[in-house]
Amino acid sequence: MWATLGFTSLTLQTAPVPQTTPQEAPASRVDDVQIIADPLPDAVRDFVDEVSAPVHDRGIARWNSQKVCVGAVNMRNEAAQTLIDHVSAVALDLGVEPGEPGCKPNVLIVGAADGAAMASGMAEARPRAFRIGASRVDQGRAAFERFRTSDAPVRWWQISIPTDSWTGRPVVQIRGQPTPSIEIFAKSQMRGRIRDDLKRVIVIVDFNKAGGMTFDQLGDYIAMVAFAQVDPEADTSGYQTVLNLFDRPEVERAGAGGLTDWDRAYLSTLYDYRNERILPFRQAELMTTSLRSTTPPPAVETVEH
Repeated sequence: MWATLGFTSLTLQTAPVPQTTPQEAPASRVDDVQIIADPLPDAVRDFVDEVSAPVHDRGIARWNSQKVCVGAVNMRNEAAQTLIDHVSAVALDLGVEPGEPGCKPNVLIVGAADGAAMASGMAEARPRAFRIGASRVDQGRAAFERFRTSDAPVRWWQISIPTDSWTGRPVVQIRGQPTPSIEIFAKSQMRGRIRDDLKRVIVIVDFNKAGGMTFDQLGDYIAMVAFAQVDPEADTSGYQTVLNLFDRPEVERAGAGGLTDWDRAYLSTLYDYRNERILPFRQAELMTTSLRSTTPPPAVETVEH
């Protein structure tokens, strides 16, 4: 009884607990988020796409097994030798063997008082030096006309040959030469075996328009366009490159540098894979990796929420 009453009493004396509205938890604040932007791969890819000029969707050509013999004509002997030595030194840095003294030039630097007149005169006097009578070995007729008529201080024309990397023989028909042949044991071999070799580069320097610079600067510029297929129409204003040298006012050229870190990375990665066909997208990947060691870490961008 007492136990029952006690329980009843306790039950009656216990006031009902008022129900309270649940309190919403305070909104948590998201700390500032740091987004690390890495623009390097995209910037390098854009640079390679802008600068590189492979012939008709072929790989980017370079000097492979052939020695590079640099010659210079139509200028003072001292100036000619300075340019020859400078460009040959860049070749050595890239692992390209220069030719011996007295070799027949396959990189010819021509001085001129009027670059367009010199280009037109040479083309008329020796047309086969520029158009060798084969398909997919140069930039074509329209580009050749621009080479002849451009008002650029430096202009260049290149011949490149698709080559069997196993034999070193051309795989395209060249006028006056035997029909090429290639032996393959599997269809998959074909693409990997065909590389693109630079065979001849003619560079014309208009000294009336190339004033205000040193021979080291000019030598670096010539080396860039002699050892890689560079588009003369490329817009490189957004990049650090020697190709911008002539975009500066003449009075500022002497203080400008020569080959930049980007130029050296472009050339060195191109020549690290001499016996392979290299396409622009692969060149961009290799160049990005190379620049990692010379480019500061990407900037940290803070986004507040």
